[in-house]
Amino acid sequence: MAKQNFTYKTKQIDGRHAMICMNSNPAESKYAYAAPSDGPCEEWVFCGNDTAKVLCSSCVQRSLSKSPNFEPIEKTYED
Repeated sequence: MAKQNFTYKTKQIDGRHAMICMNSNPAESKYAYAAPSDGPCEEWVFCGNDTAKVLCSSCVQRSLSKSPNFEPIEKTYED
């Protein structure tokens, strides 16, 4: 396993382990192109204690629509 150079913030929320989205630091994120346009992501995600990185659902949705390999499918409807 590769050594991680950056560690993301974690905290306990209602007794559950949570980590901040990796787009909270776009300079270190693999998915920086999906970071919010108004600044770093500030969403927390519930995860396991041994989790190294997480991507929140909002950033996942942006990554799907902004992916460099994204090509919209044109649908045609015939009567």
